[in-house]
Amino acid sequence: MNKVQILNQMRGNVYCRLAPSKIHGVGVFAVRDIPKDRNPFIGCFASNYVGITEKELCGMDKGVQKIVRDFQVSEKGKWYIPACGIQKLDIAFYLNHSEKANVVSDYKGNFTTTRKIKKGEEVLSNYNQYDTDTTIKREGEEFRE
Repeated sequence: MNKVQILNQMRGNVYCRLAPSKIHGVGVFAVRDIPKDRNPFIGCFASNYVGITEKELCGMDKGVQKIVRDFQVSEKGKWYIPACGIQKLDIAFYLNHSEKANVVSDYKGNFTTTRKIKKGEEVLSNYNQYDTDTTIKREGEEFRE
């Protein structure tokens, strides 16, 4: 992208930033109003993934395991890692869970707002939408995916 394309992208497609969350550590927050039926993460999300087994994951450093367990999707016994690696996690990976989510995903990284999200509001996803075979535990909370 050249400078003009980058500036145009920033004017039209930047809706969110990371900030401290009352829900869980860091979250994604609207920096301006986000209309209903809009993808607030255009051009962000990784689209190619590599599946690794639980055994392969357990052979890694505990800190790396935690990153994978905290941010990646697991399905049918595999964890799906962006082909570009976990060091390039984009802002969408920091969405916190809520049963009253205001975005949904199509599993290809395309998020859509379910209603207008106001400036300053946290952008939330229902984790139950992603996985069907794991239980996530985080600092005193547990829910079945």
